[in-house]
Amino acid sequence: MQLISPQTRRLIPLTISTGILASAFVFSYNAIEHSQVNTMITSPPTDRFMQQTNDNYYAQLSMKSYFNKKIASWKQNTMFMSFADQIVNDSNFKEIVAMGTAVVPYILDEISKEPSPLVWSLNMIYNKTISNNQNTTIEQACKLWVKSMS
Repeated sequence: MQLISPQTRRLIPLTISTGILASAFVFSYNAIEHSQVNTMITSPPTDRFMQQTNDNYYAQLSMKSYFNKKIASWKQNTMFMSFADQIVNDSNFKEIVAMGTAVVPYILDEISKEPSPLVWSLNMIYNKTISNNQNTTIEQACKLWVKSMS
């Protein structure tokens, strides 16, 4: 912030101590220990909502979360591998394939954003290849799978 000096008509810098402002928001870690904490997790309206909501929604969220965990682990484990058999024999890849058609939308989403050997999981889930051409690249196969499943 700056002020204008009336005598010289120049800007004068004004510094406010940030310590004064910041101290208003400083809490002790132990402050919560002595406070009253409401331990009630749900309320009657929340309970009614949870009962009315389709359990399938929560199952899908759980599957998506598990899928994301497996994808992250698979990418981490195989980032420096160059042989297809090593990539598909990773335990995380096998678990993705074992989830079957339920995770196909997630796989399609992944390969449409970034082409990857994850496309091979679709070959295994559907027990077919998207192209008979041996010169098909992973990028082309990803595009073909996404197009065919749209």
